[in-house]
Amino acid sequence: RKRSYLRDLALETTVRIGDNRIIEEVTVGAEKPTDLNLLYHFMHPWVPAMSHFLAEGTDGATLEGRFVDDKAMKLNAPVRWSAVFSESLGKGAVTRVLEVPDGLPWQVRYWDMPERYRKHYFVTFEKATMAPGTSYRYRVLTVPFAASPASWKETARTLGRDAAAE
Repeated sequence: RKRSYLRDLALETTVRIGDNRIIEEVTVGAEKPTDLNLLYHFMHPWVPAMSHFLAEGTDGATLEGRFVDDKAMKLNAPVRWSAVFSESLGKGAVTRVLEVPDGLPWQVRYWDMPERYRKHYFVTFEKATMAPGTSYRYRVLTVPFAASPASWKETARTLGRDAAAE
């Protein structure tokens, strides 16, 4: 558990690792009204070998595609879960959103940076003001997996939707 301050923001972060999973939690609040351009939690820089992504939007829509080293945002939506997969490694990871504050906009993003990473961002408070005296809690679960190129999507869906995985 770590407590820190970033300008007028107070953050408390907890990371739990065990049983082949990582659970991350952050609680953030402001001491005074704080204008933000962007705040992100749970940033994961995946290796450039990650070749594909798959996600399930909060509306149930499937979002998927390939990483092609074009510096583009491949995903920018609120999702129940998202996954990355590497055909060459036969490995991937699913990140499931466990908790977000009601009524506040947020998105999960994948940034496709050539030869550097496939960066996962959990974005909140974009061009918004954080009001003082309120705390906001976010939680995610990340689970690595191994699968064949033919079966990775089903493996990711199962892990993403598995309520018992927490």
